[in-house]
Amino acid sequence: MSELYETDYVLVDKKTRKPVEEYCYIYHYTSVIDAFNSVMNDDWEYISMNELDKSEQLKYKEELKKVKKMEQKYEWINNRWF
Repeated sequence: MSELYETDYVLVDKKTRKPVEEYCYIYHYTSVIDAFNSVMNDDWEYISMNELDKSEQLKYKEELKKVKKMEQKYEWINNRWF
């Protein structure tokens, strides 16, 4: 299973704590600083993925599995044909 890290951040609605972007958008902590949150829409903020509800974390993990599977598929194609 894919892992989520405290250093990974996602943009969420402050009230619902639900992501406002697709599950393929994950930000490394170095790209998310206090300045972003201070100028952000009042209803949104970046948070660590580990702060999400477990059900939301699972959705990200499932998306990461899909991406990994797709990467492996294209790696196989590239190795075979190029």
